[in-house]
Formats: sequence, C-alpha cells, structure tokens
Amino acid sequence: EDKTIRKLALLSLVAIFRDILPEYRINESQLSADKGVKLKKEVRKLRVFERSLLQTYQRFLTILHQNVKSGLGSLQRNIDHREDRVSARSKYKCDTETLISIRGFCTLLANKSHFNFRENLLANVVPCMNSPVEQVRKQCCSCISTMLQEDITGDVTLEVVVLVSNLVKSAGHGLNGTVHPDVCKVLLYCDLKSDLKDVRKIEEMKKEREERKKKRKTRDDIIKSLEEAEGIADKYRKHGKNIEALKELFVMYLRVVKRAPSSELLPVVLKGIARYVHLINLDIAQALVAVLTDLIRSDTVTLKAGLQSVHTVAMTLRGPGIELNVDESEYVAYLYRGMLRLITSMPDRDEYVPILIRAIEAVFLGRKLFQHNRVAAVVTRLSILATFCSPHAILALVSLVRQLMTRYAGACRPLLDGECDVGEGGNSLSLGLPPPDDDNIDPVLVQADTGALWPLAQLRFHYHPFVRTFVEGALKMSLLMPNERPFKLFDAYNPYLEGGFKPAIPKTLNAISGKKRNRKGPKK
Repeated sequence: EDKTIRKLALLSLVAIFRDILPEYRINESQLSADKGVKLKKEVRKLRVFERSLLQTYQRFLTILHQNVKSGLGSLQRNIDHREDRVSARSKYKCDTETLISIRGFCTLLANKSHFNFRENLLANVVPCMNSPVEQVRKQCCSCISTMLQEDITGDVTLEVVVLVSNLVKSAGHGLNGTVHPDVCKVLLYCDLKSDLKDVRKIEEMKKEREERKKKRKTRDDIIKSLEEAEGIADKYRKHGKNIEALKELFVMYLRVVKRAPSSELLPVVLKGIARYVHLINLDIAQALVAVLTDLIRSDTVTLKAGLQSVHTVAMTLRGPGIELNVDESEYVAYLYRGMLRLITSMPDRDEYVPILIRAIEAVFLGRKLFQHNRVAAVVTRLSILATFCSPHAILALVSLVRQLMTRYAGACRPLLDGECDVGEGGNSLSLGLPPPDDDNIDPVLVQADTGALWPLAQLRFHYHPFVRTFVEGALKMSLLMPNERPFKLFDAYNPYLEGGFKPAIPKTLNAISGKKRNRKGPKK
C-alpha cells in the first residue's frame, strides 16, 4: 500500500529483468512440447528456468500495463493536440507511478527487443506516443526512434509502421488535433533502403530466399536469435520486411493527404514523403503527383504545407516520376504567388525561408531548364522578398539567387542592366506589386520594364557588413564558394541559435580610448 515502496519495487524489477533476460528469444512451443519428454538434467533445468522466467516476466508486464491504463486511460479520450503547451501541461497530468511504468516499458523495449513479448511492449508504447502528457510522449517517441535507427532485421520497423498506421487511421487521420505530429515524425528515423523500382532484384531475392530456407531447416532457433542479437541479419528477409514497411508507410501518407489535408500531420507527412520518395515505383509516384497537385490547387492548406507539397512533387518528378509528362508551370506559379504572400501578409516570414529554398532548388536546379521569363520573374521576386527579411534569411535568399544566376546566366544577366528591356508588355509584376488577379498569373507572362534587380542593389547599403559584401558578389555574378550555400549561411548567421550579432560588433575607437582615460584616474 505504500506508494514509495511500490515505485522502488517497480524500478528494481526493471533493472533485474534488464540484467537477467537472455539475448535470445525463448521458443514457447518447444517448452510445451518438452513437458512429457525425458530430457537430460541440464536441459530439463534450463527448460524449467525459461518457463518460470517467461511466466514471471509476463506477470510483471501485466502489472505495468495496468498502471499505464489506470493512469492514462482517461486522458487518451477526446485529445486535442492543438492546445498551447501551457494549458496542456496544466490540464493533462499523470502520477509518478504511471511515469515509472512508462519508463519501464521503454527501458525493456530498448534493451531487450530480441526477447519475447516485444509485440506486447510495442503495443503499449506506440499509443503512448500520442499521449497529451508531454513527458510521456517525449519518452516514448525517443525510445521508438532509437529502436528504428538500430533495427538490423527489419521486424521492428515493420511492426512500428503498422501500429502507427492503425493509430492514425483509428484517430481520424489527425483531424481536430486527434494525433500529435510527433507520432508521424518518429517514422522519419526508419532505415529503409529497399527500392520498389528494382523488380529484378526483388525476384532474385525471392528465389535465393527459397533456396536458403531449405538449408536452414535444421538450424536451431536459439542460434538464429543469437545471430540477430549479434547483428548478423538475413539481408533477404530484411529486404522483404522493408518492402512491406515502405508500402504500408506510403498507404498511410496518401490516406492523410487525401482525407485530412487540413490536419496538423500534413507538414510532417509531406516531409516523410520527400524523405522516402526515391524508393517508390512509377505507379505510386503517379498517384502521389496527382494527389499533391490537387492539394496545391485547393485553398484549404496553409502556405507552409503548400510549399512543402511543391518540394515533394519536384523531388518525385526528379526521381521515380522522371518518366511522367507533367507540366511544372503550375508549381512555379504557386511559388511565385507564395512569395508575394510572404511579402505582404506573413510577419514570421523568416520561418518560411528554408522550405521556400528547398522548393525552388528542387524545381529550378534539377535537370529541366525553364523559360527565361519564368526564371527572371522568380529571381526578381526573391530579391524583393530578401529586403523584408532578417540578415541570415537575406544571405540564404541571395545565395539562392546567385545559384540561379549561375544556372540561368542568359536570363539573369539582362536583369542587372538598367537600360536593357527584357521584353515587351511590362507590367507591375516585375516590381513585385500585386496585379488585379495575382492568384491566376503565370510567371511566364511576367516581363520586366527595366533592370528588375533594384531591390538587390539596395541591399548594398544594408547595416549588416557581410550582407553588403555578399550582395556585391551577387551583382557581379561571381561563383559561390562551398561554404556559401543557402542553408550554411542561414545557420551560420542565425542570431537566434546562440544569441548575439554575427559577426560580433567591433568596439569603436572612442569607447576604447575612453576606457584608457578612466584607467589613468582623474586629473589633478
């Protein structure tokens, strides 16, 4: 009845089981088959020990399950993860004994994943990744992500993907905040390397796997389990498990994009699609492009999700969907309109810069070359957007402009000439001003009246010293150095990561001389 003693007993049992559980999986069917058979003394003693160990371990897991169910059962209903963190912390709380039980599940799962009842442990830990209690959610997500990275057989990856897919499906695909984004973010740690496009390799592995099955019939199950624990995995079996996990993963992703485009899971799902899109085949790529194109055309998604969709489509068309005949002008037009929205109505525009850069790099810096007018319009609007951003975002955007200048020199060189006309029929889009119907404009129709990079020239007078120097290099169309890529500059000069102005503000000569006079003391 003493809660303190009960908590200490739980922690002690977790530590004991972590030390005494063997590294192999006990064959339960073999234990039941040996009951009426005469065995050697040593073998019989081992069977008795394994049987009692399994029974005691199962009883302990039942106790942990009851603690978690009583502590978190009522909190798992009617979850809304859209609430802010302060109100969620005050609203959703659990006792210390429940936290210890969750910690016990995670410890046993991380250290003894090759032993029996792994499926039961995963069935208890995976739903807790969606817990409204932040401490429980973070602990379970950290445990599962570590297991996915260290998985050598592919079994854990497949089991986790299936459990997460069922969880998302039963919770309505994350509508109304029923699923926390951390649940899908864990799947980004899957070590999937099997390619659905390589049909010949799949057939060869099936044949070799059947031949190896005949040779392994006489092998002991304990030897197989020991090989798994030591890191010796069957690559053919792992390939099959990864193929199944990849199919289940993309079924879940497409289901969320189709049925819940307004869900909080959408940005994480799109990031996951871009993470594994190079492994899918042409059929899945075609369905994916169709779904994401409909998503971009609709007005129900946020700007960040739309930019992520463009990036995902571009990565798909550069990889498995390279054979698809798709007009990419629609995606370029969305990027062009999205930059105007960043300029006019997004106060936190610096947060959108990384995904905007990824999308433009994927669209314009691939194999396909675009029309000069379209490139000139995007470069112009990028330079306008840079004037509204912080120094680290300016450097990243100007670095992207320099990359586009290098790739499309013929389109960008006239923009630097103030007396050169790019084409006839110039309009206000060249200056970044909103036209009467900017939602339906195609950047290929944009013409610049005169040199369109005046906003970039204005940055030569920026207060940041490196911005001034870097913009001078852009106006001269000089090549980028390896350490001047967009994301390296964005991180290197971001003052919000470590604090302070980068580079540090130098001390003025007057301040230094004033300090020296103060050291001498007052004059007599």
